[in-house]
Amino acid sequence: MSKEFLTTPLDKRKILPVKPAFAEILIKLAKKNKNIVVLDADLQRCSGTEPFMKKFPNRHFQMGISEQNMVSVAAGLALAGKIPFANTFANFLTKRACDQVSVSVAYNQANVKLCGDYAGMSTAKNGGTHCSVEDVAIIRAMPHMVVIAPADTIELQKAVEAAVKYKGPVYIRKVRGPMPQIFTKNYRFKIGRSVELMKGNDITIISYGAMTYYALIAGEKLKKKKIKARVINMSTIKPIDKKAILKAAKETKAIITIENHSIYGGIGGAVSEVVGENYPCLVKKIGIPDEFGETATFEWQLKYFDITSERIIRIAQKILK
Repeated sequence: MSKEFLTTPLDKRKILPVKPAFAEILIKLAKKNKNIVVLDADLQRCSGTEPFMKKFPNRHFQMGISEQNMVSVAAGLALAGKIPFANTFANFLTKRACDQVSVSVAYNQANVKLCGDYAGMSTAKNGGTHCSVEDVAIIRAMPHMVVIAPADTIELQKAVEAAVKYKGPVYIRKVRGPMPQIFTKNYRFKIGRSVELMKGNDITIISYGAMTYYALIAGEKLKKKKIKARVINMSTIKPIDKKAILKAAKETKAIITIENHSIYGGIGGAVSEVVGENYPCLVKKIGIPDEFGETATFEWQLKYFDITSERIIRIAQKILK
C-alpha cells in the first residue's frame, strides 16, 4: 500500500471535522497569496470560513442571503485579478445562482472557486429542500468547469491547494462532515487523476466524496467473501479520469458506482458515458433515485435510499453469479 493511503483498519480511522480543515488551508494559503479572498452568503459558520473572516476581515465579504449577487461579485473580483472562494449551501450555489455561475463564471472562464457546502444528504435536518441531489449534474454540464468532491479532509485541503494553482473556475463539493480519514499527509492530489485504493480484478467500485469510505468497507467485506474488488476514488468528476475507467472496464467484470447524489448526471452517468463510447460494460448505479432528499440525518437517508456498503455487496455477488 502506498504511503499516501492509511493502512489503519477502517473501523479505527480518525473522524476529522470538515470546517476546521477548510479554514486552516484557506488561512495558510492566504498568508502566502494576497489575492485570495472569501465570500459568504450569510453562512460563514456553516462553510467554516469564520476563522478566515476574523484573520483577514478586509478580505472577507459577507454578501447576505443573496447567492446570485455573491457569484456575480466573485466573478468581478476574479476578472480583477483576485482568487475568490464563494461559499454557500451546494443547493443554493448551483440552483439559485445557476445563471450567474454559467454566464458570469463559466462563460468568462473566471478564476472563481465555488464551494458547495452541506452537499447531498449531509445537509441533514436543514430540510429536503436543502439537499443538493443534482448539483454535480448541473455544474458538470457547464463548459470550462472543474468539479471536485474530496473523500476526506486531507484530500479537501490538497484540492483547495490545487484549485488556487489552477487558472479557471472550480467547483468544490463539501459535505457537512466529519469524515473518516483515508489519506495521509503524503497524499498527492492532482486534478483529473483518480486513485486506486484497493486492487482487484473481479469487480470495480467507483466513488467520490463521503461515499468512498463506504466503498472501502464494501471492498473489505467482499474480500472476506473471496471477491476481489477494485476500489477507485474518483474525486475529480470533471475532467474525469477516462484512462482509469476504461482500464477497469477491460480488467473487471462490471463497474458499480456509489454517490451522495442523484443517479442521474453524477458519477454513475459520467462513467456510463465513458464506457458507452469506448468500451461498453455493465455499470450499476447506486445513489439517490428519482426523488428529493429527506429531512433526516445523513445516516438515516443512506439507509432509506439504500446507498450502503451492503447494497454494493449484493450487487457484486449477483453480477458475479
